[in-house]
Amino acid sequence: MRTALWAEVLKTRRALVPRIVVAALVLGPLTLAAGLLAGKDDPAIAAQLAPFATGDPWRDLSTLVAIVTAAGGLLGFGILLAWFFGREFIDRTIGGLFAAPVGPRAVATAKLLVFAAIIATVAILLGVGVLGTGFALGLPTPHPADLGHVGRVVAVTALTGLGAIPCAWAATLSRGLLAPIGTAVALLVSAQIAMLSEIGAWYPFAAPGAWAGSAGVPDELNVSPIQLTLVVATAALFAALTLRSWGRLRL
Repeated sequence: MRTALWAEVLKTRRALVPRIVVAALVLGPLTLAAGLLAGKDDPAIAAQLAPFATGDPWRDLSTLVAIVTAAGGLLGFGILLAWFFGREFIDRTIGGLFAAPVGPRAVATAKLLVFAAIIATVAILLGVGVLGTGFALGLPTPHPADLGHVGRVVAVTALTGLGAIPCAWAATLSRGLLAPIGTAVALLVSAQIAMLSEIGAWYPFAAPGAWAGSAGVPDELNVSPIQLTLVVATAALFAALTLRSWGRLRL
C-alpha cells in the first residue's frame, strides 16, 4: 500500500493536470469574488450581489467564494478524478498495474487518498486566500465570527470535493475520460435543478451549495447537519463502489 501511495504522489506532483485544476479551483473563486466586490458600486454588479449582501464584508466575501466553489468545484474535482482513474485506461497503463507488487484495489485506494489530500490542500488554500483577498480589498481586521465564515468556505470546499467522487466510479466503469467528465457536468446541472425544487439540500450534490448560500439568506436556505452528513455518506458509498470495481478488474 505504501508503494502504491508513493507512486501516486510522485505522478501527481510531476503532472500538469493537477496543477492546473488546483490553480483554477483556488484562483477562480477568489478572483471572481474580489472582482464583484471591487465593482459593487456599479448598479449592474450591485444587483447581482443583492441576494447575498448582508452588510458584513467578511461574510459577503466568504459567501461569494463558497458559492462559486460549490458550483465550479464539482466540475473541477470531477476532471481531476477523470485524470486519476480514466487515464490509466486511455494511456494503456492499466495492464502494468497487474504486474505491480500491489493489487489494483490498493492502487485505487492510493488514488483516493491522494485525491483527499488535494481536496484538503484546495480547501486550506481557499481559506487563506479569502483572508488575503479581504485584506487586499481593505476589509477590517476579522473577528472570531468572521473567521467562522472563512471556515465555512473551507468546509464547503471539502464537501464539494467529496461530492465529485462518483466521477471516479464512472471513469472505472467506462474505462475512459468522457464519462466521468460528463458525470461531473450532470452532477452540477442536477444540483442546480435540485436547488430550485423542493428537494433542495436533501440532494447530496446540492447540499454544499445550499449551505454556501445560506450565509446570505438563512431563512430560505437552512441546511441541517443531517443533510451535510448525507454528502459524506454518499461519497463513502461511491468510494466503496470504485474500490470494489477496481478489485474486480481483469486483464
